[in-house]
Amino acid sequence: MKLSKRFLIVIFLLIIFPGQIFAENKIVYFDMDKILESSKAGISIKTQLEKIHNSNIANFKKIEDSLKNEEKTLIAKKNLLSNEDFQKELYKLKNDTNAYKKKRSKDINDVTTKRMNATKKMINLINPILGKYAEERNISIILSKQNVIMGKTELDISDEILKLVDNQIKTFKIK
Repeated sequence: MKLSKRFLIVIFLLIIFPGQIFAENKIVYFDMDKILESSKAGISIKTQLEKIHNSNIANFKKIEDSLKNEEKTLIAKKNLLSNEDFQKELYKLKNDTNAYKKKRSKDINDVTTKRMNATKKMINLINPILGKYAEERNISIILSKQNVIMGKTELDISDEILKLVDNQIKTFKIK
């Protein structure tokens, strides 16, 4: 009987004072992808990675052209070379091709690693900004927009966070 009375009292209080019980918990959300792509630092990261990628592609093209020329030259010399010399040249060309494939794979992985590390460092720089923002505005929870199914647009703080990030993180140097 005592348990049911307590239960009824709690239900009664929740019905009468619902706003006061839940008013202290302020929840907002923001779009981390928007911050990473639209902020000055995010654009800086993207530009640097594109420059590295384009440089790699230009180098890959040069090496590929060189390997194709070597292959054409070897095919043209096939009838002029002894079988043993031809096999040596062919073996060298295969080794060069394999070395190129390994270098290309390594360079692509390096760019991917740089992108992941830059994103991770950027998020680590954004987190204190979010913490300070939440503390100043008495926010209990900040959710990522990707985890929100539906929410009022007034609860989206992405633009405010973007301004803070742009003010505090001007550029970002990829190493």
